Amino acid sequence: MRVLYLPLTSPDIPQAGMRTAFRQAGAQLQVYDFAGLARGNRTSKEIASGFVKAAEKFQPDLVHMQLQYTSTISPATVRQVRGVVPKAIFTNWTGDIRTTIPSVFPKMSHAVDLSLVSSVGQLEKFRAACKSPVEYWQIGYDPSLYFPPPTIPKAFRWDAIFTASHFPTAGFPGVGQRRKTVVNLHGAFGKRFGLFGSGWSKKYKAIPVPQSKVNELYHQSRTVVSVNNFNEVSHYFSDRLLMCLGSGRPTICLAFPGWQSYFTEGHDILVARSPQEIPQKVRWVLRNKGKAEELGRRGGILARAEHTYLSRVRELFSLVGLS
Repeated sequence: MRVLYLPLTSPDIPQAGMRTAFRQAGAQLQVYDFAGLARGNRTSKEIASGFVKAAEKFQPDLVHMQLQYTSTISPATVRQVRGVVPKAIFTNWTGDIRTTIPSVFPKMSHAVDLSLVSSVGQLEKFRAACKSPVEYWQIGYDPSLYFPPPTIPKAFRWDAIFTASHFPTAGFPGVGQRRKTVVNLHGAFGKRFGLFGSGWSKKYKAIPVPQSKVNELYHQSRTVVSVNNFNEVSHYFSDRLLMCLGSGRPTICLAFPGWQSYFTEGHDILVARSPQEIPQKVRWVLRNKGKAEELGRRGGILARAEHTYLSRVRELFSLVGLS
C-alpha cells in the first residue's frame, strides 16, 4: 500500500512517530511536508504545485492529510490532486479542538472522502457543519519519545509535574481548571511541584521545553498531571495524557466524559473530579509508593498496547477499508 502523508509539522514536532508507524504497518510511505515548505517561505502556488507533482509521481492508494485548520492547502488543490490519482482515498484529520468549528475544515471536507476528528463529543457538530462523512479517530503518541525509565529512581526532584502552556485569552473552557490546578499544586507542594510551559505567571518560573526533553522530566517526578483545555467534551483528551501514561510514571488526570472507555481508575490511572482533588491524588501516591509505581507501570503497558501511533494507523486503515 502506498501512502502519501501530509503532516502538520513544526520545528519541535516533525511527526516522526507517525512516519515510523505507517512504515511499521507495512505502508510504502512518502511525506509531503507542506508546513515545512511554508516555513521556508514557499508560496501557496509553489506548495500546491509540489503536492500535485508528488502525488502524480508516487500514485498513492491513500492520501492522509493533517491539515487541521490551516489553509496552506486549499480544497481546489486537493481536487486537482485527485485528478492525477483518481483511485486514491483522501482523508483529512484534526487533532485540535475549538469551541466553534473553523470554516476551513467543512470546506475541505467536500474535497476528501473522509474527515476525521479526535473526539466523540463534537462528532455530530462536525457532521452537521460538514454535511459529508466525518468519523472519530483518536490521537496517539510516539513510544520512542515517551517510555518508562529503565529503573525507578531512588530520589525524585518533584512530587508532581505539569507540562502545559497557559492561554488566558484563547477562550478555551478548561483554562480556569488548568490555572486552578497550578495554583493548588504550587500551594500544596511549593518547589516540589514542577511546571513547564509558556504563558504562566513569572512567580512559577515555568519555561517551555521541547517534546524531546519532556519524558526525561517526567522521570524525575513522583507523579505526572494531565488537564485538557477542554474537559467537558465526550471522549476527548490531548496527547499529553498519553505522553504521561507512556512515561510509566503514575498519572493523574482531570476527569472528562468517557474516560472509562479507555482507562481503569486505581489500576492504570488516577482520576480527579476537580482541580482541588489533584493534590489529594498526589498525596495518595506519596503515601502508597509501591502501589503507585505498579499503577504507573500498568498505565505504560496500556498506552503502548492501545494508544501508539501504530495502533492509530491500523485503525485508520480499517476506517478507509485498506489493509
